[in-house]
Amino acid sequence: MGEQGAGAVKRKGKPRGIRRDRDCQSCKDRGIKCDLNRPRCQPCVQSGLPCGGYPQRVVWATEAASRQRRPSESLRSSNSKAAASPKESPPVSRPKSVASGSPSSPVNSAATATTAIEAASEATRAQYPATHQYSFIKRLTEFYEQIKVAELQSGGSYLSPEAIDLVSRIWDFVRARMQGYVTVGSPEQSSMDAVRFHVAALMGLAEAVDKAHPVALFGIATFAFFEVCDGSFGEWQRHLKGARSLLDIHCRSKADLDQLSRDISGLTHIVAHLVWFDTMGAIIRGSRGLIFDDWHRETLMDGFFASVGCPPDTFRLFVALTKTEATIGGLDLSFEAVDQLLHAEPGDSSSVADLTAGAWRCTAAIAILSRIGEASSPSRQRALSSAVNQACRAIASIPPTSGIYIHLAATAYLAGINATHPQQCDIVRNYWRNCQASDFPHYPDGQARCEEKWRADGLA
Repeated sequence: MGEQGAGAVKRKGKPRGIRRDRDCQSCKDRGIKCDLNRPRCQPCVQSGLPCGGYPQRVVWATEAASRQRRPSESLRSSNSKAAASPKESPPVSRPKSVASGSPSSPVNSAATATTAIEAASEATRAQYPATHQYSFIKRLTEFYEQIKVAELQSGGSYLSPEAIDLVSRIWDFVRARMQGYVTVGSPEQSSMDAVRFHVAALMGLAEAVDKAHPVALFGIATFAFFEVCDGSFGEWQRHLKGARSLLDIHCRSKADLDQLSRDISGLTHIVAHLVWFDTMGAIIRGSRGLIFDDWHRETLMDGFFASVGCPPDTFRLFVALTKTEATIGGLDLSFEAVDQLLHAEPGDSSSVADLTAGAWRCTAAIAILSRIGEASSPSRQRALSSAVNQACRAIASIPPTSGIYIHLAATAYLAGINATHPQQCDIVRNYWRNCQASDFPHYPDGQARCEEKWRADGLA
């Protein structure tokens, strides 16, 4: 009856076939047309307003695999069983490996655990198809999945209760932060959930750090990731220094790190992301001095460089630029800048990978040219403007749907700060807007700093 009654009312003022019941609530309230872009429509992004009201719900990989219990509940359940057991494992500085289970242990088959872990990782990859913008979160999620499987398979003896509790709290925090951006419901409630889980995660992390447990590195890395996404752009040293201090307790060499990584699956990938944040933060700030050492940077393998689109030789140049001791003279730096720009020239049929590599090479050239020579030198200004132009062309040519697009923030920032034409500003501004319109908004402070510089230079 209700449906027939609704159909009997003739709607006026709208062409047939246009539905407004799918618009976000903010656009409905303001009476404007919504482009239905999810999770944040462009009118709300441009107006700086929260976007909500879409009839959608995020289903996490663990929920799709098992809706009966949340991952954190499963972990805490295992923790409770382990705590209730008369033979409770004491807190240790290094967790036991699942693969080393004895024949009497619940882990009778390493193949069974491996299959379960691979299935969990596959579910995670299905949640983030063909994209690298969630690569860090994906790594963390895979780690939590592996911890869950290993803890259940080992009957509660894989990690100490404190470590399991930390994993559960960090897991809840990540879910709350991600869901706060993409689920329907009260924004205030989403914010309250995020704050509540944030405090719980910090408490668990503080306890783990006090005991110098290496699993705390994952907690520190999680907070570092969110600071990179929406904190003060480039100012990421706080969490990185904490991670380095904790890592030093367990690892004094690459061999030590490799050994610890065999005990804690995924640790090498997390360290690689922290090392990357360290170097790119210094490039963005234009400062010297890195938190991590050269042997830490050995964790950056070809697969990592492919995921962010940066050529390895360009990254080595970034490191040379940001080390405390100047290892390259001014003349050699000029040659390096020219070499990077020559290799950055796109071909007639450049792929996204080629365009992204070119963007990173332009980033290196801009970083060099902004550090050498007199600021008022006309030749320096022309060279810098040419590098910015080339970087902007690369950014404009790369589709925002590409997973690597989100990683070009340093390129956009250096191009924006050194922009000399409104057209360059428009390209960089559009990049920031696309980052804000993604499933998980990124880099609001990066855009704010560029806009401030443009206003000061009369380009806004």
